[in-house]
Amino acid sequence: MHPKTVSWFFIKLVLTYGLFIALWVGIGDWYASAFRSAGTSIFKDFGPSGIVVFQAKEEPTALWDSDILLGNHETKRALPKPFGTRYRGYAPTSVLLALVFASPLPWRRRLLAAAAGLVLLYLWIGFGLWLQIMAGYAGSDEIRMYELTPFVDKTLSYMSFVVATSTVSQYAMPVFFWILVTFRRDDWELILSSSKAGGGQDGAASPRSEPKRR
Repeated sequence: MHPKTVSWFFIKLVLTYGLFIALWVGIGDWYASAFRSAGTSIFKDFGPSGIVVFQAKEEPTALWDSDILLGNHETKRALPKPFGTRYRGYAPTSVLLALVFASPLPWRRRLLAAAAGLVLLYLWIGFGLWLQIMAGYAGSDEIRMYELTPFVDKTLSYMSFVVATSTVSQYAMPVFFWILVTFRRDDWELILSSSKAGGGQDGAASPRSEPKRR
């Protein structure tokens, strides 16, 4: 791949990502509300006696703007779990879309890749939420619905951290999904062949040094 193409890709990537982050000021409240509504609709009736509600925090912060309220019909108790729609949903979405739109591909392919990538990304986010909710119902006596062995409980808690709350996971998975949905086999062959050709040209262009004659 030509160095100018790579440079232009990174320039577009930074500008596009910056644009999405700036848009949060205008659409952040709408996105957070839509995320909470979707979360409540999907997870509302959870397990044998659980009820899950995504609600706005009374005193939101830059990191936590929402609570996942985990309730239990049998124990008549409920516990809130802090949640941030910006860092758990909007930021990974911005990374994915910035990568896709900055890619040197026809717009039709970029739009298809964006749609497929968003489906995969939000399935991943939903899986992380499911793990977090499961860990909440298994780890608290007040709302407990599941009795797990210590090993399973620790494994569930660890998976919940890695998938749902780990910063590395939140930014690494959009990159993985971008690679998965954007590039085809012939794209990789072209990239690899261009790299090999570039290496060969560099080698051919560098003359062999000869010892100076006295």
